[in-house]
Amino acid sequence: MRHIPTQLSLAIALTAGLQTPNLHADEFSLEEIVVTAQKREQSLQDVPIAVTAFSADLLQQTGVVTLSDVANITPGLNISNTQAESTSISMRGIGSNDFGYGSDESIPVYLDGVYMGGGAAIIGDLADVAQIEVLKGPQGTLFGRNAVGGAVSVTTSRPSNDLEGMINIGSGNHDLKTVKGTINLPLIEDTLLLRVNGSIRQRDGWQENTATGKTDGYEQDRWNGRVKLLWIVNDKLEVEVTSDWQQENDHAGYFNVISSDFEPLLSAATLDHQGTHANNGNAFLALDPNTGLPDFNGPVGTGVDHELNRKIRGNGLKVTWDINDDLTFTSITSYREQHSAISEDNDGSEFSVLNVRSFMDNEEYSQEFRLNGHSDTIDWFVGLSAYRSDVAGRVDDSFGALITGAAFDETALVDVKTESYALFGDAIWAITENTNLTFGLRASYDTKSQNIKNPNAFGLLFASPNQLLGEDGNIDPSRANSHENWNDVSPRLVVDHRIDEDLMVYAGVSQGYKSGGFNSFPTVDTNPLSPLFGAVPFNATEPFDEEKITNYEVGFKSTLLEDRLRLNGSLYYYNFEDLQFLINEGVVVRAANAGEANGQGLDLEATYLVSENLTIGVNLGWLNSEYGEDLIDGSGEFVVRDGQDLAYAPHFSGNVSIDYSRSLGEAGELRTHLNYAHTGSRTHSGTSTDEVYQEDSFGLLSARLSFLSANQHWELAAWGTNLTDEAVIESFGGVTDDFGFVSVRRGEPRMYGVEFTYIY
Repeated sequence: MRHIPTQLSLAIALTAGLQTPNLHADEFSLEEIVVTAQKREQSLQDVPIAVTAFSADLLQQTGVVTLSDVANITPGLNISNTQAESTSISMRGIGSNDFGYGSDESIPVYLDGVYMGGGAAIIGDLADVAQIEVLKGPQGTLFGRNAVGGAVSVTTSRPSNDLEGMINIGSGNHDLKTVKGTINLPLIEDTLLLRVNGSIRQRDGWQENTATGKTDGYEQDRWNGRVKLLWIVNDKLEVEVTSDWQQENDHAGYFNVISSDFEPLLSAATLDHQGTHANNGNAFLALDPNTGLPDFNGPVGTGVDHELNRKIRGNGLKVTWDINDDLTFTSITSYREQHSAISEDNDGSEFSVLNVRSFMDNEEYSQEFRLNGHSDTIDWFVGLSAYRSDVAGRVDDSFGALITGAAFDETALVDVKTESYALFGDAIWAITENTNLTFGLRASYDTKSQNIKNPNAFGLLFASPNQLLGEDGNIDPSRANSHENWNDVSPRLVVDHRIDEDLMVYAGVSQGYKSGGFNSFPTVDTNPLSPLFGAVPFNATEPFDEEKITNYEVGFKSTLLEDRLRLNGSLYYYNFEDLQFLINEGVVVRAANAGEANGQGLDLEATYLVSENLTIGVNLGWLNSEYGEDLIDGSGEFVVRDGQDLAYAPHFSGNVSIDYSRSLGEAGELRTHLNYAHTGSRTHSGTSTDEVYQEDSFGLLSARLSFLSANQHWELAAWGTNLTDEAVIESFGGVTDDFGFVSVRRGEPRMYGVEFTYIY
């Protein structure tokens, strides 16, 4: 077990050393947290699942803007910056390799119960959110889609009978400007209720590209809105209609080179290790054929401006019908569409090694029917879900072989259609007054088709259909059209026992499943000595199979000190089979199932209400996750080794928060919130053990100081995130490593600002 960092240990010691208040002097206690982790409203302390719940107030106090920020305050969860072409998400070391459009997330994201096929990026800025629940461990029997390692569920606020509204105006460094507003209108009291919210966020970049002289890296220009209409037909039936939209006209962050085979040729700006400067240019590096020396006067590659444009629109319909006192029927229907255009200089240098423009149009349809019932001894539900996604993707690459005198431009066109169906259910049987047995089951069927339509007559990177080989070794353009289906049955079994009204213990086993898919970008054999030169081997276009995980977990939920201390914990072990990998076969990369992994860890959460005005929270996670066997590629090289750590799985991570409020009498109330999040040393690579991919431990400190008027109609606040200005690696580029350029994206530096809120 790794050492707890000094800052965090001091905070924990402070918590433990605080004088316990007179338990009978005043009547105050922690508020109950209600979650829907098991598709039914329950107290957090009654749910036999490791769940971390964030209220709207806590999200505001910790400066959360996107789901990436939620990961910063959730030990064991990692979500890369959504301000990029692709966003990765992992939990307890369980994540997904990116094979293109034909793969699924291991940790799905849900918005108001609707599966988001686009992951964390499709959520955008979090607006008018009531609660976020982070569920750890397989959740397939509770959700209609793959949930191998957990799930992130975002719930937005519902319309109410109160006439109320809010407007928030903010300003910060890097010329940050924000406007947020919400209005709740009871159009017809107790019958027709409307809630509307919207926000605008604009910010200059904080990263300068010295090649262009512009400070536009991570620039933001966003707006979003949501309309939610609730029709209460009668006391048995209600209909909720939602429409939301968002638009991002940002600049993606620039890559920084942290290691390169050509380091002597790179400028100092290119090797800036703080990440506030980058040198993303388009000069072409070639060798003079006469002298063999570098020639910087060769052709210039196709430049990119790092634009990030997304347009997202969603519509939803939820119908809830109380058939009788014991049965409730719920229908959730959704249609979402996403259009994105993103350009990036992937190598992070002043040379034109690899520039990428990607375009995607995605339509998602989902339908879920759920029937909930209960009796004196059994609380159950059964659900049926259907999901369809239609993706049309295009990638334009400009790349240069470092010893040639020409840059190459190629295009990949890929269409992927996904259909998924699941029958799932969950039942809680009260064996005795204090003991419950929960049994869940999910039967899944997934089918996918992929059509590669690359227009290149002969591709060096993206193969045309006439470069694909069949099983007999001859050209077979039909290999560009792939279709496959997968099915699975995953169970869940949990026993929980309430020792007394303040302590519940549980133990369970659950299985998770993630469907197979396709590698959308099979690569060409570029070895001139290979008999397959200029072609794509048959196995590179083969589909990969599903992943399976079995998770064992024991835990407890407790409420102590007269409901002033909430202490929860879980101990878990999981085993992964048939991991989905990218494997090198000579110079060709293919997707395949190979190897296994296992992990074990401990999660602890504590919330201590020291007094009416002071609350301290501690959230800790210990994890040891590693591969369970050696995996060797077709060239005899190790892909991973037995005992090697999984990516984004620090052995220790933790979070400490302190919230203090003080009444100023008739003047109002002063409130201070401090949050320190520690992430232990970790690797950013799921395959390589090279030191360059290792990152030392770091801590992020955030704070918010606010003044609330006595009538609670307005609030003035100052806030700051990453106050110690830590230089953090957000993610690695990965695609140019073999070209001799290891590049990374950096996390946000110190940010601060003020905001004014008026509530009526």
